[in-house]
Amino acid sequence: MYLLTKRDDRVSRKSSADINPQESPEEQVESLRAFLGYPLLERDRKNRDYWYLRPGADRDEAKDTAPIGICFYDDLESKQEEVYKHYLGRSLAESSR
Repeated sequence: MYLLTKRDDRVSRKSSADINPQESPEEQVESLRAFLGYPLLERDRKNRDYWYLRPGADRDEAKDTAPIGICFYDDLESKQEEVYKHYLGRSLAESSR
């Protein structure tokens, strides 16, 4: 599953997530990780535009869970094919481990 957002979009304040669109993408991802309470945040080794949040009770359990992929785009429509290819490639690589 991918969580996709535009950089300039504002996150609704009705949720208690403290995600500020003026922060760097790294800070926004960390804010989301803290809000969700996920113990593991990884940066994609091949494409540094992607981060992965993994749910679980602790880091060891989270290593065995399916991640939520996160990437920020100024214009999602022009990047949709790239996103799908990246996600499918990553998913297939993980499932073959």
